Order: sequence, then C-alpha cells, then structure tokens
Amino acid sequence: MRSGLALGLVVVTMGCALSCAEPTVSRSADPTRSLGPVPACVLNLPPSTSKSGFARQIPEDQYYGLVVPSWKDGATRPEPETLACNGEAIFQSKLMAGATFDPKSADDGKITYGGGANGLKVVWLRTHSLQGGDAAGPLSLVRIVDNHAEVYGVTVFRGSPEKTRFDLERLGGEVAVTAVSDGCAGATGDCDTLLDVFRPVSGRLDRLTTIGLKRVRQTQGLEPGIKGSLTVSFLSSPDYQPDGIKVIEEVSFTDDTGRKLRRAQLERAYLLRSSGIEETSESLWDRLYQNRLKGAEAAPASPQETDVPEAE
Repeated sequence: MRSGLALGLVVVTMGCALSCAEPTVSRSADPTRSLGPVPACVLNLPPSTSKSGFARQIPEDQYYGLVVPSWKDGATRPEPETLACNGEAIFQSKLMAGATFDPKSADDGKITYGGGANGLKVVWLRTHSLQGGDAAGPLSLVRIVDNHAEVYGVTVFRGSPEKTRFDLERLGGEVAVTAVSDGCAGATGDCDTLLDVFRPVSGRLDRLTTIGLKRVRQTQGLEPGIKGSLTVSFLSSPDYQPDGIKVIEEVSFTDDTGRKLRRAQLERAYLLRSSGIEETSESLWDRLYQNRLKGAEAAPASPQETDVPEAE
C-alpha cells in the first residue's frame, strides 16, 4: 500500500491502564480537543508544508493504512486475524459473513464519509462486497490534526453505500456516531429506515442502540371489522439531549381506500448509561404492530375460517 504518511503508530489498549502513568491524550494544541473522545491510535505524519489555514487532509487511500496498519506495508487482502489499529480482529465480525473482499477497494476509493464538529470525521472503508449491492468493512471515527492522525474507535458496518449516511451527534459530554440506513428511499412496499448509534469506548465503536425512523408494512386482520388490506406506517423523530435521545413516535393504520383508521403518538426516551442505553418504555411500533401481529398469528381461526370436514 502507498505509505508515505507513516512515521509511527501508537496504539492504546486496555492493558495500558496498568502500565501507563496517564491516559493518552490528543497531541493537538487545539483547546476544542477537550470536547472530543480519547484517541485509541495516533499516527505520526510528515510535517505539513501547507499554509492554507484549512484542516489538514491525507490521500484517500491512506485511510486504509491508518485504520488497518497492515495495509501500509502493501498487504492487499485482510485475513480473519488481521488487526485494526485498536488491536481487534474486526474482520472476524459476524457482520462480515458472506462478504467478499474487493482487492480494488483502496484503489477505487470506496470510502463513505460523515462530518462533524471540531474536525472529527466518520470514515467507512467499504472493503468487502455483498450480493444485492451492499458493502461491509471497517467504520471508524478519526481526526487529522497538526502532524498526527487520531483514531478514536473502530467497528464493522454493513449496509447500502447509496442509502447510508453518517453523522456525529453530542450526547451530553460524549460524541456519538450515527448511521442512517434509508431502506424506505424509493420503496413502494414494506420497508425500514433505521438509525444506528455508536459510542467510542476503549478504541471501539460500540453500538448503543438501533432506532426505527420509518417503517411500513402491508398486512391484514389487525383491525376488528376490517377485512381488506391495511397499511401500517411508523415515524419517529429523535432529539439528542444531554442524558440521551428523546423520540416522538407515531403509528397510523390506513385501509385500502386511503381512510385513516387509527393514529397514535408516544414520547419516550433512550437514556444514556455507563453500560449503554436504557429505554424508558416499549416502542409504539412494538405495542401496536408487532405485539398485535403476534397475537393474531397465535389466535385460533374464527368460525368462518375453520375448515369443515366433508360429510361421508
């Protein structure tokens, strides 16, 4: 791999807590860095000669060597035991199941970015392809600052390159990486648009929760007295707050004539805890659709639907 940027790599692991005098901190003199997470990996860069005043950038293909250091030595195919810069064998993730490595991924620049405050950047390296056009590969939170590249967390993400967008949100004093997978874009039938929320923890990007933003189902038999088809629609609007994520949810049932039969709203929250996320109540989607669907499937057939044996 082209590796002109690499002069040294510092990896901070959990074991460092037993031997290091103090936690690794950003090498930037920028005071706004105190608002960001602690870096898991720090890569030294050659001194910059640019005087443009803009944030420093690195060539796109060098993000591969930043997140997966073996790529900087010319490796072209990650093995299951290949380590990310945080020391984890991310290619052993179950999210890589069924994915095929694309040897031209770095050359073709198959990277999806998401931006945020203070120069933080979400980087999805689409190293593997899947049937149907989806992709899989390392997802990381990085920042290029001064003469260093910092990586704050790495995980694996799997989804549609065309229908996925990444962003950063602030949850209290923490940074969260968000990924919206818009499965309802252009869909005419059943679909799901999902929001995944990740938090940098000890060099990983831990998935905190998955929130439904939009869901549509075509069904029957969930409204008493209605024998035709029904469209069940779900929408939610997340609001990021210091203690977590507040969502306002709405579910509606519409018959095959377009008449709205039922509509309900609910406000609930995903509270941020040290161990993850705590939901304050059950989702309206589960209450009004999933649970009723399970009940309808488990209920015995009505007398009109019961098979009657023929007389002998």
